[in-house]
Amino acid sequence: MRCSLVRTTVMLGLAASVLNVVPTPGAAEPVNQQEGAMAIQEKDKEAVKGLVLAYADAWNARAPEQLTRLFAPEGEFINIFGGWGRSRDEVVANHRQVLTTAMRASRLEVVSTEVRFLAPDVAVHHADWRLSGAIGPAGAPLPEILGRQTGVAQRHDGRWVFQAVQNTTVVGPQPAAR
Repeated sequence: MRCSLVRTTVMLGLAASVLNVVPTPGAAEPVNQQEGAMAIQEKDKEAVKGLVLAYADAWNARAPEQLTRLFAPEGEFINIFGGWGRSRDEVVANHRQVLTTAMRASRLEVVSTEVRFLAPDVAVHHADWRLSGAIGPAGAPLPEILGRQTGVAQRHDGRWVFQAVQNTTVVGPQPAAR
């Protein structure tokens, strides 16, 4: 009888352990797993924000070739005038053209960026920006332009790249940074 009771107790203990009813020594707590996932997501959020800042750095350096590392080969970009680059090569070429003409003396400042994940490796971002120093068709300086960039970034080969980006001019007051 005693042997049967010990065997039943051991079996119930094993069953509870397998079903995760009773925590087993060394097993990760669900809270710790959530905290770990949140830390990873925060790191990825900062990486996507860094991608947006790297775009502004390339713009301000008048270095469209730097965009090559920021966009996926099939990455797309729509500018504030509706111009559409349908591949990374077109995006770079379009930026090369604009950065040597009307935007040759401009400065792009990212005011704020928000990131939301659609999947662990896919994020959408919204970035408010301000552009100064643009030159109009007649050669006169244009007033400061306020805008909003919306984009989809994807983790590709371990790093974040733009899949699609669209810039829109904001008419009226721009919301305060969050």
